[in-house]
Amino acid sequence: MNWYVVYTKSRAEKKIENILQEKGYEVFLPMVKTMRQWSDRKKKIERPLFPGYLFIKTTPVNFTNILNIDGIVNFIRFGNTVAKVREQDIFNIKIMINGSAQITIENKTYSKGQMVKITEGIFAGYQGLVEYYKGKNILIVSLLELQMSVKVEIPADFVKAVSK
Repeated sequence: MNWYVVYTKSRAEKKIENILQEKGYEVFLPMVKTMRQWSDRKKKIERPLFPGYLFIKTTPVNFTNILNIDGIVNFIRFGNTVAKVREQDIFNIKIMINGSAQITIENKTYSKGQMVKITEGIFAGYQGLVEYYKGKNILIVSLLELQMSVKVEIPADFVKAVSK
């Protein structure tokens, strides 16, 4: 038996997890606590670490039965081969989510030329233009309010988009 990854319908991960467990499969849905902001309140909620994905330990003989479960879209594949996940990788994910490390899920994306306001750090309050975006962690922002070209490399969660 190996670990595989199934792709589920949107927001159906917990439901699928329960169905698969009831059918006797070993399933792993890594969940993390994150702060959710509504217009009137903030609340800590649990969300899947990998939205839309669920790990299942099974054999290829069971693939057809698993794919017939309502809510499962498909197995993750590399070409025509169903992708296997190493036992060590599952173990590492479990250690990571059960550890003391703060895990945050950010859906922020920025594009070159976008106006942002810096919310934290020594440049808090300044606005600038995104010059370069290195994934979810680092932005290079040109600070306009200093009236000179100063480029600052800062974490993406230190800024927020300025609405036009």
